Amino acid sequence: MPKPSFFQEFNDNPAAREIILEITRKWEALGFDVNNPGEKCLLFALAARMLSRNFSPKPLPNTEDFGNLSQWVDFWTSIGVELPILQASLPEILSIPLPPQSENISGNTGQKGDIFQELYQQLFLHSQRFARGEFFTPQALANKIVGEICLLQETSIIPRIIDPACGTGVFLVACYCIILESSLSDPEKISAFKQIAGFDINPFSAELTRVNLLLILAGTPFWRDPSFIQVRVQNTLEELLAASSRNQEQFDVILGNPPWGSLARLPDPALRDQMVVAAKRLEIQAPIQANNELAVIFMDLCVEVLLRSGGNVAMVLPRTILESSSLDKWRVLRSYRDIFIWVIDESVFPIPGVVFFARKGTLLGDNSDNYRIPVSRAKWNLEEPVGSLLELTPPEHWVPYHVDWDKANKLIHRVRKWVPEDSFNTAAVQRSEYYAQAEKGANIGPITFVSVIPKSPAQDAVVEFAPDLEGGKVPFESAPYSEASVEACYIFPYVKSRHLIPFGITKILHCFLPVQVVGDHFEFDRHLAPHAARHWDFLATKYAALRSLPPGKDLFSHYLNHKHHLESPKMLARFKVVFNEGGQRVKAAILREGEIVEHTLVFVPVASEVEAFYLAGIMNSAYISDFFTGAGGRGSARHVSLRPLEFPIPILDVGNPTFGTIQQDIVDAARSLEEYVKELVDNSAASVPPSTIEKKTRSYFPAAWERLNAAVTRLFRE
Repeated sequence: MPKPSFFQEFNDNPAAREIILEITRKWEALGFDVNNPGEKCLLFALAARMLSRNFSPKPLPNTEDFGNLSQWVDFWTSIGVELPILQASLPEILSIPLPPQSENISGNTGQKGDIFQELYQQLFLHSQRFARGEFFTPQALANKIVGEICLLQETSIIPRIIDPACGTGVFLVACYCIILESSLSDPEKISAFKQIAGFDINPFSAELTRVNLLLILAGTPFWRDPSFIQVRVQNTLEELLAASSRNQEQFDVILGNPPWGSLARLPDPALRDQMVVAAKRLEIQAPIQANNELAVIFMDLCVEVLLRSGGNVAMVLPRTILESSSLDKWRVLRSYRDIFIWVIDESVFPIPGVVFFARKGTLLGDNSDNYRIPVSRAKWNLEEPVGSLLELTPPEHWVPYHVDWDKANKLIHRVRKWVPEDSFNTAAVQRSEYYAQAEKGANIGPITFVSVIPKSPAQDAVVEFAPDLEGGKVPFESAPYSEASVEACYIFPYVKSRHLIPFGITKILHCFLPVQVVGDHFEFDRHLAPHAARHWDFLATKYAALRSLPPGKDLFSHYLNHKHHLESPKMLARFKVVFNEGGQRVKAAILREGEIVEHTLVFVPVASEVEAFYLAGIMNSAYISDFFTGAGGRGSARHVSLRPLEFPIPILDVGNPTFGTIQQDIVDAARSLEEYVKELVDNSAASVPPSTIEKKTRSYFPAAWERLNAAVTRLFRE
């Protein structure tokens, strides 16, 4: 059993639980949305003790009396440093019983950092924080970012700085520490403090930020009058979207770590709809608008509304800004200039991240050289002492692997993924001819409706089957029938991404489809055989009862043949190279028996088996996966889609005097690997998961993989 966290031990204390209930009632009476009350009570209990430890030994300003913490809280509130949560519930917070080990939790203001971030990460299990999407900016990284923007490069001009999603104040703490350690006079330091502001939607986080700053000031000459602290509770997104926000104060610097995740995570439907509209205007366009990256939209709106022309932005963002196809138009960067980026090591965040630095302005002219940007790597070593945690590598230049031009207006229209300049031999590449041949798979579903497990031999005229229940989703998680039968001609083999491994498919599935082959493609069979007609009518009726359908649509037109993928002539090609639409590595296999391809896969029909080996070999190579998930960082293949085919893979031509021999080497290596993988799959028990078999395919045949990877590397680098 894993050792329980300090928080779990605290939360199991009956006396603590009783006080938490009382405090929660007080907070709710103030109108606060109190989720996770135990965590908040614990953090504020520790906050109160640290404030008392640092300020109770000091006399109250303008008196000779040593006040208790309640008097200090009243004093701070009187000068504008509001602490409503502590003020409303301080006696109860101070009465919360803390275990003895709480004394070991660091609260030393001498560390000059976000004390509550450190406490939070010690008190609560990583799994608890990750589940809520809480990706903290380590203090050393915040210090490095604030130092990079040269906060005090001109002592006579202190920039106005805002963190629009300040959390518990890590960036504000960094700014305060730089000011405190500077050579400015005390009056100049006070003027500098007044230039620093923070917003946060969460009143608990905002109050902890104020406490953080008070504790930073406790050992300085400024503890007597910290009225310059500017932290307010504000729904920054709503303010940015409001028409009146166009008249808001503008700042010289915007920095911070904005909220991460997709728009779908926003709890307010109206706000989510507004953000979708904003995303379209900002040319941030995921295939499903609700999947757009919230952090990028948040930054763009902040820059648009809150940052003066020529001002600096420094934001911690997901690494998808370098690579996501939904940001191809955004990477044209109409609002930014003087861009440089730090790629952050993954030990910093559970999701790969970058720091995006830029000035508000426009690039000079539409020139692809504008998109050659300096990129450093921020390496993280948790074994090093505080203050030397972060090292930056010398910058290297990254470039787009493809730039799309709007020829009519002579403007750059899209900037594809950024990659290291030395990772390939040309700065602007053209799509492979295979791109135009590629097709997305068909919607084989709902799974519990059409995916079947045959119970009788396929050669029977009528096949009996049970529903396949693996992978059913709401509202179709339950099968509408227990067993059925249709004519054999309506049962088709199909493949899913779940069973795809490099050079192989671990399991062929079967489905019932009401189609017939007409010429070179599938069409809906309007004269279904009796068993099939009966079963199809039953399924279509059940589907219509569970899903609201547009006029004139049914299960076939609305779902199975969505965007006509099922009826595409490419689906009936004899040889198809199929690869994953999502995942961490590109993997491909060859289909030879006319199997239908499901929508989580992409496929390319090819003319021959030799060409299939060639393309599958390239797609499975380390070169392609490293290019799409290594150069840009792990996580870039979350949406593989057609992106590997945007790379300039030449069409197979083994007679070509320049690279024909290399292409034949790829074919031969791929053929060998497929044979090895087939034997591995055949000898694996049905209970062995595909992921286990995939790991074996990548480790069992090193000589064959080395041969393939060497050939593919030669093809693109020679």
